[in-house]
Amino acid sequence: MDRAVREGIERLRRQPARFRRFYDKLRRDFHRLARRGYSWAYDSEIDESLNDAFVALFIQNKGEFSVTPQLVNDPLAFETALAAYLIGSARFKLLDRLRERGKQEDREVPFDDDADGLSGKSDTAHDTAWPDADPFPTPEDNHEQMRRARILARCMEKLTVLARQTIALALRGYTDVEIQARVGSSSAVAVRRRVSETKAMLIDCARQGAQET
Repeated sequence: MDRAVREGIERLRRQPARFRRFYDKLRRDFHRLARRGYSWAYDSEIDESLNDAFVALFIQNKGEFSVTPQLVNDPLAFETALAAYLIGSARFKLLDRLRERGKQEDREVPFDDDADGLSGKSDTAHDTAWPDADPFPTPEDNHEQMRRARILARCMEKLTVLARQTIALALRGYTDVEIQARVGSSSAVAVRRRVSETKAMLIDCARQGAQET
């Protein structure tokens, strides 16, 4: 883990209220994604997988998450990139748990193709950049998940400060009116337009980055 990431994580940990908001939103997102792909997963398995991802990055300093100092200094953008990385890592850990449970129960763990729900509204950082991605990666895809998180972080850095703030708030579940009040936009309609344009830019940037790497 590079110095910029360590500094960003330490800032987050030193602000209990900010950390709680970040974790609660991330936990809701991950539970929603887990329920779409593996409706039979236990709540404890989902939470343990997310906690394992946190421990690996926050405590053990393990992982491939990397951002620039510029992104670290933008709290909302940093949290958005960090959430994308942690969701990718936790997905892999959950899949590993479910496969292990399947072995213990002497059965295969099938994939519920009808439960992924990815054709509906996407409001996590990962879904925004890769709306067509499989909701759960295989172990062989874990490196690809980490690579995508790094690409998303780089794409976030290319946005203007206002665009980063707006999309980060939108991804965290704020309404257009709430975002308008927070960023000082002229209207909720302008916020909605900026969110739509920024999502399109992130998708194009992420796809271009995937082709170049």
